Amino acid sequence: MTISQKEQRIFLISNMFPDENHPYFGIFVKNTADILEKNGFKIVSKVVVTEPNQKSFKKLVTYFKFYRDILKGITHRNSYDLIYVHFISHSALPVLILKLFTKKKLMLNVHGSDVIIRGKIAKVLSVFSYPLVKMCDRIVVPSEFFKEVVKKKFKIKEDKIIVYPSGGINTDIFKPMEIKNKTENKNTVVLGYISRIERGKGWDIFVNVIKSLNEKYSNINFKGIMIGSGSERDKCIGLIKELDLEDKIEYLGGLSQREINMYLNLMDLFIFPTRLEESLGLVGLEAMAAKVPVLGSNVGGIRTYIKDKENGYLIDVDDVDGYVERVIEFIGLSNEQRERIIDNAYKTALKYESNYVIDRFLREINKMLEE
Repeated sequence: MTISQKEQRIFLISNMFPDENHPYFGIFVKNTADILEKNGFKIVSKVVVTEPNQKSFKKLVTYFKFYRDILKGITHRNSYDLIYVHFISHSALPVLILKLFTKKKLMLNVHGSDVIIRGKIAKVLSVFSYPLVKMCDRIVVPSEFFKEVVKKKFKIKEDKIIVYPSGGINTDIFKPMEIKNKTENKNTVVLGYISRIERGKGWDIFVNVIKSLNEKYSNINFKGIMIGSGSERDKCIGLIKELDLEDKIEYLGGLSQREINMYLNLMDLFIFPTRLEESLGLVGLEAMAAKVPVLGSNVGGIRTYIKDKENGYLIDVDDVDGYVERVIEFIGLSNEQRERIIDNAYKTALKYESNYVIDRFLREINKMLEE
Protein backbone atom coordinates (compact mmCIF):
# COMPACT_ATOMS: atom_id res chain seq x y z
CA MET A 1 0.00 0.00 0.00
CA THR A 2 1.31 3.45 -0.88
CA ILE A 3 0.73 6.07 1.79
CA SER A 4 -0.89 9.18 0.37
CA GLN A 5 0.61 12.59 0.90
CA LYS A 6 -2.31 13.52 3.13
CA GLU A 7 -1.36 10.71 5.52
CA GLN A 8 2.32 11.65 5.73
CA ARG A 9 2.11 13.50 9.01
CA ILE A 10 5.12 14.15 11.23
CA PHE A 11 5.61 14.77 14.94
CA LEU A 12 8.90 16.73 15.03
CA ILE A 13 11.09 16.73 18.15
CA SER A 14 14.36 18.67 18.51
CA ASN A 15 16.26 20.38 21.31
CA MET A 16 17.60 22.88 18.76
CA PHE A 17 15.35 25.03 16.56
CA PRO A 18 15.66 28.66 15.43
CA ASP A 19 13.38 31.56 16.30
CA GLU A 20 13.49 35.33 15.68
CA ASN A 21 15.94 35.90 18.54
CA HIS A 22 18.21 32.98 17.65
CA PRO A 23 17.97 32.64 13.85
CA TYR A 24 20.97 30.32 13.44
CA PHE A 25 20.25 27.95 16.37
CA GLY A 26 19.51 24.55 14.81
CA ILE A 27 18.79 26.13 11.42
CA PHE A 28 19.55 22.81 9.70
CA VAL A 29 16.61 21.22 11.58
CA LYS A 30 14.26 23.91 10.28
CA ASN A 31 15.69 23.57 6.77
CA THR A 32 14.90 19.85 6.75
CA ALA A 33 11.39 20.47 8.11
CA ASP A 34 10.76 23.08 5.40
CA ILE A 35 11.96 20.68 2.71
CA LEU A 36 9.64 17.94 3.96
CA GLU A 37 6.65 20.28 3.98
CA LYS A 38 7.41 21.36 0.41
CA ASN A 39 7.38 17.71 -0.64
CA GLY A 40 4.02 16.47 0.59
CA PHE A 41 4.66 15.95 4.30
CA LYS A 42 2.99 17.91 7.06
CA ILE A 43 4.50 18.82 10.43
CA VAL A 44 1.34 18.41 12.51
CA SER A 45 3.06 18.71 15.88
CA LYS A 46 6.37 20.21 16.97
CA VAL A 47 8.18 20.09 20.32
CA VAL A 48 11.41 22.11 20.22
CA VAL A 49 13.86 24.15 22.29
CA THR A 50 14.58 27.56 20.75
CA GLU A 51 16.96 29.21 23.21
CA PRO A 52 20.66 28.25 23.49
CA ASN A 53 23.08 28.67 26.41
CA GLN A 54 20.49 28.79 29.19
CA LYS A 55 21.57 28.99 32.82
CA SER A 56 21.11 25.90 35.00
CA PHE A 57 17.69 26.56 36.57
CA LYS A 58 16.13 27.95 33.41
CA LYS A 59 17.55 25.04 31.43
CA LEU A 60 16.05 22.59 33.93
CA VAL A 61 12.62 24.21 33.55
CA THR A 62 12.96 24.25 29.76
CA TYR A 63 13.76 20.56 29.61
CA PHE A 64 10.98 19.66 32.03
CA LYS A 65 8.52 21.33 29.63
CA PHE A 66 10.30 19.73 26.65
CA TYR A 67 9.93 16.23 28.13
CA ARG A 68 6.34 16.90 29.22
CA ASP A 69 5.32 18.07 25.77
CA ILE A 70 6.96 15.05 24.12
CA LEU A 71 4.95 12.73 26.36
CA LYS A 72 1.77 14.63 25.48
CA GLY A 73 2.26 13.09 22.06
CA ILE A 74 0.81 9.90 23.53
CA THR A 75 -2.60 11.56 23.82
CA HIS A 76 -2.74 12.68 20.18
CA ARG A 77 -1.00 9.65 18.64
CA ASN A 78 -3.67 9.28 15.97
CA SER A 79 -2.76 12.67 14.49
CA TYR A 80 0.66 11.63 13.12
CA ASP A 81 2.32 8.74 11.28
CA LEU A 82 5.99 9.38 12.00
CA ILE A 83 7.99 10.55 15.00
CA TYR A 84 11.05 12.42 13.72
CA VAL A 85 13.66 13.19 16.39
CA HIS A 86 16.80 15.32 16.06
CA PHE A 87 19.65 15.14 18.61
CA ILE A 88 18.76 11.85 20.26
CA SER A 89 20.71 11.96 23.55
CA HIS A 90 18.74 14.85 25.09
CA SER A 91 15.31 13.46 24.18
CA ALA A 92 15.89 9.69 24.26
CA LEU A 93 14.08 8.92 27.55
CA PRO A 94 10.68 10.53 26.78
CA VAL A 95 10.86 9.37 23.15
CA LEU A 96 11.39 5.78 24.34
CA ILE A 97 8.20 6.04 26.38
CA LEU A 98 6.38 7.73 23.48
CA LYS A 99 7.41 4.96 21.08
CA LEU A 100 6.32 2.20 23.48
CA PHE A 101 2.86 3.73 23.91
CA THR A 102 2.19 4.83 20.32
CA LYS A 103 3.86 2.12 18.18
CA LYS A 104 4.39 4.79 15.51
CA LYS A 105 7.25 4.75 13.01
CA LEU A 106 10.35 6.36 14.50
CA MET A 107 13.12 8.13 12.59
CA LEU A 108 16.14 9.50 14.44
CA ASN A 109 18.49 12.16 13.07
CA VAL A 110 21.93 12.36 14.66
CA HIS A 111 24.22 15.33 14.14
CA GLY A 112 27.47 14.57 15.96
CA SER A 113 27.45 15.86 19.53
CA ASP A 114 24.58 13.52 20.38
CA VAL A 115 26.69 10.49 19.44
CA ILE A 116 30.22 11.65 20.26
CA ILE A 117 29.27 12.57 23.82
CA ARG A 118 30.93 15.28 25.91
CA GLY A 119 29.88 16.35 29.40
CA LYS A 120 28.68 14.38 32.44
CA ILE A 121 24.95 15.03 32.03
CA ALA A 122 25.04 14.20 28.32
CA LYS A 123 26.83 10.92 29.08
CA VAL A 124 24.13 9.96 31.58
CA LEU A 125 21.35 10.81 29.13
CA SER A 126 23.08 8.91 26.32
CA VAL A 127 22.44 5.62 28.15
CA PHE A 128 18.89 5.79 26.78
CA SER A 129 20.13 6.32 23.22
CA TYR A 130 21.15 2.68 22.76
CA PRO A 131 17.69 1.10 23.21
CA LEU A 132 16.15 3.98 21.23
CA VAL A 133 18.42 3.33 18.24
CA LYS A 134 17.62 -0.39 18.39
CA MET A 135 13.91 0.47 18.43
CA CYS A 136 13.92 3.05 15.62
CA ASP A 137 12.92 2.32 12.03
CA ARG A 138 15.61 4.52 10.45
CA ILE A 139 18.52 6.62 11.65
CA VAL A 140 19.66 9.61 9.58
CA VAL A 141 23.34 10.62 9.54
CA PRO A 142 24.92 13.65 7.84
CA SER A 143 27.86 11.95 6.10
CA GLU A 144 29.48 8.67 5.07
CA PHE A 145 32.07 9.29 7.78
CA PHE A 146 29.38 9.45 10.44
CA LYS A 147 27.58 6.41 9.07
CA GLU A 148 30.64 4.37 10.02
CA VAL A 149 30.74 5.99 13.47
CA VAL A 150 27.07 5.11 14.10
CA LYS A 151 27.41 1.55 12.75
CA LYS A 152 30.36 0.89 15.04
CA LYS A 153 28.89 2.51 18.15
CA PHE A 154 25.35 1.12 17.99
CA LYS A 155 26.09 -2.09 16.06
CA ILE A 156 23.24 -1.64 13.59
CA LYS A 157 22.81 -2.78 10.00
CA GLU A 158 23.67 -0.47 7.14
CA ASP A 159 20.21 -0.70 5.57
CA LYS A 160 18.76 1.04 8.63
CA ILE A 161 20.91 4.14 7.99
CA ILE A 162 20.07 7.05 5.67
CA VAL A 163 22.89 9.43 4.68
CA TYR A 164 21.39 12.90 4.38
CA PRO A 165 23.62 15.98 4.76
CA SER A 166 21.58 18.13 7.17
CA GLY A 167 19.14 19.42 4.56
CA GLY A 168 21.85 19.99 2.00
CA ILE A 169 22.74 23.42 0.66
CA ASN A 170 20.02 25.85 -0.36
CA THR A 171 21.66 27.34 -3.44
CA ASP A 172 18.91 29.96 -3.65
CA ILE A 173 20.56 31.39 -0.52
CA PHE A 174 24.19 30.27 -0.62
CA LYS A 175 25.57 31.37 -3.97
CA PRO A 176 28.20 33.61 -5.55
CA MET A 177 27.38 37.32 -5.72
CA GLU A 178 28.96 40.16 -7.66
CA ILE A 179 30.22 41.88 -4.50
CA LYS A 180 33.01 39.34 -3.97
CA ASN A 181 36.46 40.78 -3.26
CA LYS A 182 38.82 38.34 -4.98
CA THR A 183 42.42 37.77 -3.96
CA GLU A 184 43.64 39.56 -7.09
CA ASN A 185 43.79 42.52 -4.68
CA LYS A 186 46.92 41.34 -2.87
CA ASN A 187 46.87 44.28 -0.44
CA THR A 188 43.74 43.12 1.41
CA VAL A 189 42.79 39.51 2.12
CA VAL A 190 39.54 38.74 3.95
CA LEU A 191 39.28 35.55 6.02
CA GLY A 192 36.04 34.32 7.56
CA TYR A 193 34.86 32.28 10.55
CA ILE A 194 31.23 31.17 10.90
CA SER A 195 30.41 28.93 13.83
CA ARG A 196 29.48 28.90 17.48
CA ILE A 197 31.82 30.81 19.77
CA GLU A 198 32.84 27.77 21.79
CA ARG A 199 36.31 26.39 22.44
CA GLY A 200 35.61 23.21 20.50
CA LYS A 201 34.92 25.22 17.35
CA GLY A 202 38.37 26.85 17.40
CA TRP A 203 37.41 30.55 17.36
CA ASP A 204 40.66 31.32 19.23
CA ILE A 205 42.66 29.65 16.46
CA PHE A 206 41.04 31.98 13.94
CA VAL A 207 41.88 35.06 16.03
CA ASN A 208 45.49 33.94 16.38
CA VAL A 209 45.75 33.22 12.66
CA ILE A 210 44.74 36.83 11.92
CA LYS A 211 47.25 38.06 14.50
CA SER A 212 50.09 35.93 13.12
CA LEU A 213 49.41 36.86 9.48
CA ASN A 214 49.45 40.58 10.20
CA GLU A 215 52.63 40.29 12.27
CA LYS A 216 54.55 38.18 9.75
CA TYR A 217 53.28 39.79 6.54
CA SER A 218 52.82 43.46 7.33
CA ASN A 219 52.76 44.36 3.62
CA ILE A 220 49.34 42.68 3.35
CA ASN A 221 46.22 43.79 5.21
CA PHE A 222 44.59 40.62 6.61
CA LYS A 223 41.02 41.19 7.75
CA GLY A 224 38.79 38.79 9.66
CA ILE A 225 35.00 38.43 9.73
CA MET A 226 33.51 36.41 12.61
CA ILE A 227 29.86 35.30 12.64
CA GLY A 228 28.24 33.30 15.43
CA SER A 229 27.31 33.39 19.09
CA GLY A 230 28.05 31.16 22.05
CA SER A 231 29.10 30.88 25.67
CA GLU A 232 32.60 32.25 24.96
CA ARG A 233 31.43 35.37 23.13
CA ASP A 234 32.75 37.77 25.78
CA LYS A 235 36.03 35.87 25.96
CA CYS A 236 36.35 36.15 22.18
CA ILE A 237 35.72 39.91 22.18
CA GLY A 238 38.18 40.25 25.05
CA LEU A 239 40.93 38.40 23.17
CA ILE A 240 40.40 40.55 20.07
CA LYS A 241 40.88 43.65 22.25
CA GLU A 242 43.84 42.16 24.13
CA LEU A 243 45.66 41.38 20.87
CA ASP A 244 44.84 44.84 19.50
CA LEU A 245 42.91 43.40 16.56
CA GLU A 246 39.78 45.54 16.76
CA ASP A 247 40.64 47.18 13.44
CA LYS A 248 41.40 43.78 11.88
CA ILE A 249 38.52 41.55 13.04
CA GLU A 250 34.85 42.41 12.67
CA TYR A 251 32.70 40.37 15.07
CA LEU A 252 29.07 40.31 13.92
CA GLY A 253 27.32 37.82 16.24
CA GLY A 254 24.49 35.67 14.90
CA LEU A 255 23.02 36.48 11.48
CA SER A 256 20.34 35.15 9.14
CA GLN A 257 21.36 32.82 6.33
CA ARG A 258 20.94 35.48 3.65
CA GLU A 259 23.10 37.89 5.65
CA ILE A 260 25.69 35.14 6.08
CA ASN A 261 25.82 34.60 2.33
CA MET A 262 26.41 38.30 1.77
CA TYR A 263 29.41 38.19 4.12
CA LEU A 264 30.67 34.94 2.60
CA ASN A 265 30.90 36.80 -0.67
CA LEU A 266 33.23 39.32 0.95
CA MET A 267 35.64 36.55 1.97
CA ASP A 268 38.63 35.26 0.07
CA LEU A 269 39.06 32.19 2.27
CA PHE A 270 36.93 30.46 4.88
CA ILE A 271 38.70 29.19 8.01
CA PHE A 272 37.11 26.12 9.66
CA PRO A 273 39.44 25.45 12.63
CA THR A 274 37.22 23.10 14.65
CA ARG A 275 38.73 20.82 17.28
CA LEU A 276 35.69 18.53 17.13
CA GLU A 277 34.99 15.44 15.02
CA GLU A 278 32.41 17.25 12.91
CA SER A 279 29.80 14.84 11.59
CA LEU A 280 29.73 16.82 8.33
CA GLY A 281 30.50 20.51 8.75
CA LEU A 282 27.78 21.90 6.47
CA VAL A 283 28.97 25.48 6.93
CA GLY A 284 32.13 24.62 5.01
CA LEU A 285 30.05 23.42 2.07
CA GLU A 286 27.91 26.57 2.24
CA ALA A 287 31.09 28.62 1.93
CA MET A 288 32.15 26.55 -1.08
CA ALA A 289 28.72 27.15 -2.65
CA ALA A 290 29.56 30.87 -2.50
CA LYS A 291 32.87 30.06 -4.26
CA VAL A 292 34.96 30.50 -1.12
CA PRO A 293 37.65 27.82 -0.65
CA VAL A 294 37.87 26.28 2.83
CA LEU A 295 40.89 25.78 5.05
CA GLY A 296 39.58 23.18 7.49
CA SER A 297 40.69 20.88 10.27
CA ASN A 298 41.76 17.44 9.08
CA VAL A 299 39.10 15.65 11.14
CA GLY A 300 35.72 13.96 10.84
CA GLY A 301 33.26 14.74 8.08
CA ILE A 302 35.29 17.69 6.80
CA ARG A 303 37.71 15.19 5.26
CA THR A 304 34.90 13.71 3.18
CA TYR A 305 34.55 16.82 1.01
CA ILE A 306 37.81 18.78 1.24
CA LYS A 307 40.55 17.37 -0.97
CA ASP A 308 43.82 18.98 0.05
CA LYS A 309 45.13 21.47 -2.53
CA GLU A 310 42.38 20.43 -4.97
CA ASN A 311 39.29 22.25 -3.65
CA GLY A 312 40.67 23.59 -0.36
CA TYR A 313 43.20 22.76 2.32
CA LEU A 314 43.30 20.37 5.29
CA ILE A 315 45.25 21.48 8.35
CA ASP A 316 46.09 19.67 11.59
CA VAL A 317 43.99 20.60 14.62
CA ASP A 318 45.33 23.58 16.61
CA ASP A 319 48.03 24.28 14.01
CA VAL A 320 47.97 28.09 13.75
CA ASP A 321 51.19 28.09 11.70
CA GLY A 322 49.65 25.54 9.33
CA TYR A 323 46.73 27.88 8.61
CA VAL A 324 49.09 30.82 8.13
CA GLU A 325 51.23 28.86 5.67
CA ARG A 326 48.23 27.72 3.62
CA VAL A 327 46.76 31.23 3.45
CA ILE A 328 50.06 32.53 2.11
CA GLU A 329 50.34 29.59 -0.27
CA PHE A 330 46.86 30.26 -1.68
CA ILE A 331 47.29 33.99 -2.24
CA GLY A 332 50.67 33.30 -3.83
CA LEU A 333 49.14 31.12 -6.54
CA SER A 334 48.61 32.38 -10.05
CA ASN A 335 45.12 33.58 -10.95
CA GLU A 336 44.60 30.40 -12.97
CA GLN A 337 45.64 28.14 -10.07
CA ARG A 338 43.39 29.98 -7.61
CA GLU A 339 40.44 29.82 -9.98
CA ARG A 340 40.93 26.06 -10.35
CA ILE A 341 40.65 25.56 -6.58
CA ILE A 342 37.66 27.93 -6.38
CA ASP A 343 35.91 26.14 -9.25
CA ASN A 344 36.57 22.71 -7.72
CA ALA A 345 35.19 23.93 -4.38
CA TYR A 346 32.02 25.16 -6.08
CA LYS A 347 31.54 21.89 -7.99
CA THR A 348 31.94 19.94 -4.75
CA ALA A 349 29.27 22.06 -3.03
CA LEU A 350 26.77 21.44 -5.84
CA LYS A 351 26.89 17.71 -5.05
CA TYR A 352 25.24 18.60 -1.73
CA GLU A 353 22.57 20.90 -3.20
CA SER A 354 19.23 20.45 -1.42
CA ASN A 355 17.20 19.30 -4.42
CA TYR A 356 19.95 16.87 -5.37
CA VAL A 357 20.07 15.12 -1.97
CA ILE A 358 16.37 15.33 -1.06
CA ASP A 359 15.10 12.73 -3.54
CA ARG A 360 16.80 9.75 -1.90
CA PHE A 361 15.79 11.03 1.54
CA LEU A 362 12.12 11.21 0.53
CA ARG A 363 12.25 7.76 -1.07
CA GLU A 364 13.71 6.27 2.10
CA ILE A 365 11.03 7.87 4.30
CA ASN A 366 8.21 6.64 2.05
CA LYS A 367 9.76 3.17 1.96
CA MET A 368 9.86 3.12 5.76
CA LEU A 369 6.25 4.29 6.08
CA GLU A 370 5.11 1.53 3.72
CA GLU A 371 6.90 -1.27 5.61
